[in-house]
Amino acid sequence: MNKKGMKTTIFGVIIGLIISVFFVIILLNLMKGFFFNQDRGEENLDTFYFSHLINDLKTLEVNSVKESSVSLTKNKIIIGFGGDIINQEDVKCTNFNLEKGIQNPVICRGKSCLCLCSLEDDDPLEVNCEGEGLICVQFNNNIKTDNSCNNFILYLKDDKVQNLALKKDIENIYIKLK
Repeated sequence: MNKKGMKTTIFGVIIGLIISVFFVIILLNLMKGFFFNQDRGEENLDTFYFSHLINDLKTLEVNSVKESSVSLTKNKIIIGFGGDIINQEDVKCTNFNLEKGIQNPVICRGKSCLCLCSLEDDDPLEVNCEGEGLICVQFNNNIKTDNSCNNFILYLKDDKVQNLALKKDIENIYIKLK
């Protein structure tokens, strides 16, 4: 065998090994994602709908109305904070049974926020708005419902898409279930 043929064969083997290693790495990452992150799809869906709602609220102009939609998995809840704590008095106009007060997350203290929080238990509601997975967005306007509740709380018992009506005035953003 001549030197040129030998170089071509070695070069081909090296390229083949590099391509094989590349495909093995991709295959292992796909398998890891499938076997170890099966609930990530639900988490991403919650985040997607929450981000969609935030975008709709941020683009809402004063004295305007807009429609939006949201869907949540059974372990998530959306809460609008305006004060330091949400207690039984704040949710008396809903059909929620609240286990204990929901503390305003540190990043929202003194500000109006809309947060995607974790639900530890659903009867009575036990909400965790601290730690990993918490997403909060601050607003200049108070986040309220269109009824007598002081705070907006959205808990869906199923993962169906819920339509919302959004309305904004100079001081408040109102979110109402349709």
